[in-house]
Amino acid sequence: MTRAPAPFPLERLADIPERPEDFRLLERIPLTREPQSWPLELSPMVGDEQPMVLLDTE
Repeated sequence: MTRAPAPFPLERLADIPERPEDFRLLERIPLTREPQSWPLELSPMVGDEQPMVLLDTE
């Protein structure tokens, strides 16, 4: 079961300019949007290149 993300708490916007070091802006990359078929091949391997997995667990 997938839970919908919580809405952004707009009342906290004033906190950002007061403490900018405590905040980061994250933007969803297009590859994570639906529909997407996996595995996703960005480009074919050439020569001695090896496959690689990128895992962001933030």
